[in-house]
This record gives sequence, C-alpha cells and structure tokens, in this order.
Amino acid sequence: MTTPDRNLRPAIHTIGPLVLAPESIRVLQNGITLHIIDSGTTEVCRIGIALPGGTAESPRPGLLDAVALMLPEGSEQTPGQRMSDILESNGAWCGSSVTSHHTLINVFCTCSAFPAILPMAKEMAFSPAFEPEAASRILHLQSSRAAVSRCKVGFRASAALKPVIYGEDNPIAMMPTPEDILTFTTEEMREAHNSRLDPTKIHIFLAGRIDDTMIEGVVRKFASIPQSAEFSPVTLRFPHITAPREIVTDMPEALQSAVKMALPTPGRNDPGFIAMRIAACALGGYFGSRLMTNIREDKGLTYGINAALYGSPDRGYLIVSTETDCANTREVITETVAEIERLKNPATFSPDEVERLRNFFLSNLASVLDSPFQRMDFLQNNVIAGTPTDYFARQHEAIRATTAETIADTARKYFDTSKMVTSIAGKFGGMKNNA
Repeated sequence: MTTPDRNLRPAIHTIGPLVLAPESIRVLQNGITLHIIDSGTTEVCRIGIALPGGTAESPRPGLLDAVALMLPEGSEQTPGQRMSDILESNGAWCGSSVTSHHTLINVFCTCSAFPAILPMAKEMAFSPAFEPEAASRILHLQSSRAAVSRCKVGFRASAALKPVIYGEDNPIAMMPTPEDILTFTTEEMREAHNSRLDPTKIHIFLAGRIDDTMIEGVVRKFASIPQSAEFSPVTLRFPHITAPREIVTDMPEALQSAVKMALPTPGRNDPGFIAMRIAACALGGYFGSRLMTNIREDKGLTYGINAALYGSPDRGYLIVSTETDCANTREVITETVAEIERLKNPATFSPDEVERLRNFFLSNLASVLDSPFQRMDFLQNNVIAGTPTDYFARQHEAIRATTAETIADTARKYFDTSKMVTSIAGKFGGMKNNA
C-alpha cells in the first residue's frame, strides 16, 4: 500500500454539465401554489409550507420569530403533547424558521406515515393554539438566548452595523431585547399569525418519493382553506451610502474582537448579481479564498474569515465577517480592504485559482442534485427570494464563463471600498467612532 504524499495538492477534476429537472406545479382553487418534486428512491418525504410574513412584517421585533417556534406546539384541534406524541410515534421531525418576508414550516416523515402527519402540518400552519404554558416556555427560552447573544462580540458588531446599512427604521435592523420578548402575549401572537393567512401568497412544497395519493391528500386538505386575510409584504427601503463609516462598540470583558464590513451593492434584480456572488466567493466564500489564504493561512490573524453577498430585490451587501485578537483588528481591516482592491486586477489570478473557484461553485450547484430535499431547499429559497425560475441554469452558465477578467471587472464595477461600513466590537478602551 502506497502512502500518499500529503505535501502534494489534490488534483483538480472538471465537473461536467449540470441540469436541474423542473418541479411540477399545481395551483389550488383558493390560490395556494403546490410545488412537487417526485424523485426519491427511499420511503421518505417532506412537506414544507411557506407562509407570507417574516422579520419585515413582524408587528414588533422578534414577534413572528416567537410565533414560528409556537407553530409545532399544539393546535386548536390537537393539544401540544398529543401533537408531539403523534410526530414522535411516526418518526417525524418538524422545524420552523423565519426569513425577511416568510415563515417556513418543514416536516419530514416516512411515506407510510404521511397520512397521519399531513393533518398536523395543516394545523400548525392554519390553527395553532398558542397555549399559554407553551408560550411562556418558548418566550423564556428566546429571552435567555437573546441575553446570551448580547454578550458575544459577533452579535454586538452585527447589531451596530444593521441600523447603518439597512436604516434605523428598517424592521430587519431591529432586534428585540430579552425584556421585550417576555412582553409578547398569546393574543398578539395569534393576531399576527392570522393576519397573513392569505392562500394566494402561500406555497406548499412536497418532496421525496411522492405518489398521486399523497398529492391528492394535500389538495383535499388545503384547497378548502378560505381567504381570511389579504396580505401585502412590506417594501423595504435602504439608506444611500456614499462615504465610509466606522462604528466601534467597546466591550471591556471581551477576549477578542469581531469585525463586520459591509459594502453596498445592487440587489438580486441586477443583471450582475450572479457575477457578484462569484466574485464574493473568490474573495472569501470557501477555504481556498483570498481572505482565508492571506489572513488565516499566511498571517495567522484569525481562525476563519468569510465574505458573502446578501441581497433583497433592490439592494445587496457584500459582508465580510471575522473575529480576531483585539490587537490585530486594524491589520485585519487593512488586509481585507487590500484583498478587495487586489481582486480588481486580473493579473493577480492564476489559472489554477480560477479553475478551483469554478469547481467549488459548480460542486455547490451539483449538491442541489443530490436528493429531492436539497432540490426542494433550492426551490424554496428561490421562491422566497423571488429569483427567476431558471436561476440554476443562469448560475451554471455564469460560472462556466468565469475568467480572471470577469471577476476583476465585477469587483471594479460593484465593490467600491470608499463606501465601506465597518463595525468593530471588542475591548478597545477609549477608541472612538470614525463616523
């Protein structure tokens, strides 16, 4: 048996063409859109429900997050303990989450258990009980988590950054205090939830080994739901950032600092958004990225640093995040800006770097094809984000066409470091804001 030489870099293998098969779509008589991906090989399925209303539409900061946690905690038809027993006895798993404009419920189960689980999924979405005892437990848990988060440098840096880049009045920039969370009532939870039960804005996702009986079961359960509300999502507005800014949050007990750096970019509707994602990946989107190579591997200033592109339809941000020793904070910021500027020079790219980037991006796309549930995750994300139906193919085409010149052109066009907003949280003593 030959011992491998661990000093040699693994060979780069080219990934072939990738094609995402389309889902089946059925619009129910009340307006609910049903998405179906039937490609499973094992007897497992998932039903997901996307309700309109998320962080942006929450009547109070954090309220709809609390509502999401309450949805699996019992319904008007099935008490919380009974619902938990049904899910557990059928080997089912349930999770809920909140995005900017949606609340998601996902339930996994075996195909044989689907008839028993389907009513539970419907009840979670349309008739949660908001039982007082369950609400008290959930709210105290959320309050405790919020209190712990506020002790972390990463949270404090993010909390200071959000009002600047999103706007102080933007709901996604507002964070509830631990005390605020404990004031939520079951009445306002119920009212907030019921106000968004508009079937024309609801999507149901069915994935796994799906047969006609399961589909018809979903149709029967959900097609009769009346329109009890007309929901309109909030249109988010963002400040116009024209100059650099630095926010410093002093935390005397901190052992290290957190750095959050944000560059404003166009949003998802911009034709260059996919190219921006690729450039962001080259900067700090994977272990072999430039920021990781320079700041972690070469200089040893951090255990990890990443760059990612976040975007609403009309506004995006390139956000760089890391934590480091307080003494290294300035060097990390300086090196990050230098790497962004270096990204704008195509001569700094080797053919090997471009090929590694292409294959990393393509491997992530390929992972979407691994299972019907990963395909459904991709579909859910696209529906929630409002991206085009051919978004997979657009990404595939863009990364195949990526060169050093296309990355550099994108960085020069969109990554303007003169508009950088930097938020630092850590032990800095008398350090002042550079506003």
